[in-house]
Amino acid sequence: MKQDTANFLVVNTAAIVTTLSLNMIVPSITLIGENLGIAYSNAQLIIGVFLFVYAFSLLVVTQVTARFGERHALILALSIFTCGSLICTFSPNLPALLFGRTLQAFGAAFGPVLARAIIRTQYEGDSLRVRLANLATISAIVPVLAPIIGGQLADVFGWRAIFVVLSTFGIGSVIIMTALFQMPNGVTVDRNSRVFCQIGLLIRQTSFVKGVCLLTATYCLIFVFVSLIPAIFIDKLGVSSGLFAVIYGLSVSFYLGGTQLSKLRRPFSKPVVWSILTLLGGVVVTTAIVISVDQTALFICLMLGIALFNLAAGYIFPFGQSMLLSGSPQLSTAASSIGLFIQNASAALISTAVTTLAVATNAHVLIFGLSLIAVGFIQLTIMWSAK
Repeated sequence: MKQDTANFLVVNTAAIVTTLSLNMIVPSITLIGENLGIAYSNAQLIIGVFLFVYAFSLLVVTQVTARFGERHALILALSIFTCGSLICTFSPNLPALLFGRTLQAFGAAFGPVLARAIIRTQYEGDSLRVRLANLATISAIVPVLAPIIGGQLADVFGWRAIFVVLSTFGIGSVIIMTALFQMPNGVTVDRNSRVFCQIGLLIRQTSFVKGVCLLTATYCLIFVFVSLIPAIFIDKLGVSSGLFAVIYGLSVSFYLGGTQLSKLRRPFSKPVVWSILTLLGGVVVTTAIVISVDQTALFICLMLGIALFNLAAGYIFPFGQSMLLSGSPQLSTAASSIGLFIQNASAALISTAVTTLAVATNAHVLIFGLSLIAVGFIQLTIMWSAK
């Protein structure tokens, strides 16, 4: 097998483990609650516990990688993920299921971090952005397909079949890493420097700080988008669940279009243009609600705002990741892990606060429009300085 193909399998297998384990189970939360005889609020813990453990596990990836090396760290993490998946498969009650999810989350945290760090050691500049765009494309497709596959598995075979598939994926991933991962140890992390020293070096790098701010703002907006659009389209505008699925699919397609455009050169390589799209989308949505247009016009304005925002987000993610990883390759694991932690922690807090405000004021559309404008300004400020 050619080394490029081997690297593609290693990086993408590592990158999708988190989204698979998180999104495949979402349609079956109610079914799991009924099967285990627990309330829906308790069943939701299988998502909440995973996200909590995953976020804080990101902080130890650099230390474990420095201790064992990239190859062994990934194999160890995926082995732990597989053990967690097997425990979930045979769990008789909620505590056992949550223990399995904890192991899953810890093991899953290593994949996305090291996938980006590995790419950074092999590419730089435009080539780095292209590879990160490819990774972003795959990472966007999986969350769309995973719930569909998980839902079908649960309907036909029961919810435990989801964890059988995840266990199989984990075993396959360990085999892939063992057979194909040929990178020398220590190339993505400075094994002679303490983690806190590496963080200190990163904080002093302007490109890292800008990349973190750009990605965090955009990631927060994506969480706000996912939290608010069901209430906006289904509850406020009265669209059917089928039409809403189409709308969500279209938003993903615009995001994928943005990731592909980020690989092209001029005129698509001007970063400022993309932040203006987010800002423009916010102005369209906010203006529509302020002047009280009818529902048809509001629907059109929302679709335009969503299209512009997702197109911009698809472009900005590879661009922001290339900024974040533009420093020394030996700091790439630390940069990726700290960046992902800040993104996930900030998105969870900010999206919860924004959603709570929208519910309290019953102004979901206005809050969404203002969020687009706020993030658009942040993106414009950072992109302008990077042009």
